[in-house]
Amino acid sequence: MKAFEAILHRNFREKGWRFFLTFLAFMIGGRWWRAFVALLLFSHLLPKDIETSEEEILLSLPLRRWEIFLYDFIQGSGILLLSATFSSFDFIKSILILPYVYAITVLSSYYKKGNFILPLIVITLDSLFSHTAWGYFSPLAQRSVFGALITIVLFVLAFLVYSTDGKIGEGISW
Repeated sequence: MKAFEAILHRNFREKGWRFFLTFLAFMIGGRWWRAFVALLLFSHLLPKDIETSEEEILLSLPLRRWEIFLYDFIQGSGILLLSATFSSFDFIKSILILPYVYAITVLSSYYKKGNFILPLIVITLDSLFSHTAWGYFSPLAQRSVFGALITIVLFVLAFLVYSTDGKIGEGISW
């Protein structure tokens, strides 16, 4: 648990005000707004560290890559899901939006495409086309189980890419 405590302490010390603002903002609005607020928070956690090479500081601690990935996700999701419990938004759909947004921000920043703009474009396009047949596959619209499956696949892919440092075939160092 010390690894989680180290990441928790670091994030609250450096990014505490972002947690508070996104906590409040996540209580209002619809699905697209919540995805945007989640993007604002998640893009400033691990993806920001990847962009600024601050992840090297975390990796110099006795932390594994998979721990950093999961602990940042758990911390950010915890803040947002706590906020969702105080509003009337569907809690299950909130749970499924978060891994989707986190996965696209991590993948985008890992492949040096930016931690905010490209994920924002993906979320916006997903939202715009969710009123078409794409809505049955959309992780934001979640009109069928396919949206949840796409979310899970993207999250697992992001986990594997980051945990293995892009060398998926070589396995994860547990």
